[in-house]
Amino acid sequence: MDEREKPREGSSEAAPEPAEKPVDANAPSAGTLPGAPSSSSSSLPVRSDSPELDPPATAEVPDPTVYPGVDLETILDLSPDVPADVRKRALELLRRHEKAFGFDGRLGHLSANAKVRTKEGVEPISVPMHGASPEKKAVIEEQLKKWFELGVIEDSISPWAAPVVIVYRNGKPRF
Repeated sequence: MDEREKPREGSSEAAPEPAEKPVDANAPSAGTLPGAPSSSSSSLPVRSDSPELDPPATAEVPDPTVYPGVDLETILDLSPDVPADVRKRALELLRRHEKAFGFDGRLGHLSANAKVRTKEGVEPISVPMHGASPEKKAVIEEQLKKWFELGVIEDSISPWAAPVVIVYRNGKPRF
């Protein structure tokens, strides 16, 4: 006889106990930590009209501003407490390695060829571009033009292809 089928003590009938006890939706759950907000009393922060009271963003979006290299000294924050000779040497060092920074919209460049290995016998996958609104097409064309100018991308005749997906984050289009 199964544990659930045994008669209760002091009872003459053999009523089985339910497999699971019913749960009261309003009662605090056994898995709830002490002091944690319950589902019935939400203490989650609510967006307000005041930015000082808003909860922090889950991810910071990088600043898309293009900084000119000639403004290196004003952009980089060197403390005024740094002695003049150290400041001068630091700025000279930074100028010598200016290409390490993303000034003038530049990106890094690696002059090496890379080969992507695939499993033997795998057929290339080529998915055509999805239909896009005129606004999204303009965003795609503009970004591709920038990437071609910066040498980030180049023409390809690869049998592999995937469509571009544009999503909007914080009101700005992202690839």
